Amino acid sequence: MAGLAVVAGHTWPLFHGFAGGDGLAPAAGVLLAVSPWTLLISLTLLALLASILGRADHAELLAIALMPAVTFLAERGRLDALGIAIGLACFLIAARWRVAEVLLGARKAEEEEEEEEEPQGPP
Repeated sequence: MAGLAVVAGHTWPLFHGFAGGDGLAPAAGVLLAVSPWTLLISLTLLALLASILGRADHAELLAIALMPAVTFLAERGRLDALGIAIGLACFLIAARWRVAEVLLGARKAEEEEEEEEEPQGPP
């Protein structure tokens, strides 16, 4: 539970207006402590998906989405590790929801790029 709190605190920090990092580094630390094999397999899967897809952000999302299944197979059904992997996957996908919308087809990549290019304040 403490590991999930660390990832949530890194992703949505209270004192920075809930705008924080991606949460990948703390999630990797939690996985290293809970299930090192899951971390190793997930990183290998991430590298393979990135080389096949050519898009690192889509490869990250797919590797994160597959992380609970990898945990289930690597830990042979250990429920505590599986619960932590599911929680981590939910936090990390929520932190990348815009990319997930593009990957699922709910939002076009051009719309996302236009939103990023718009000025944020008065000129």
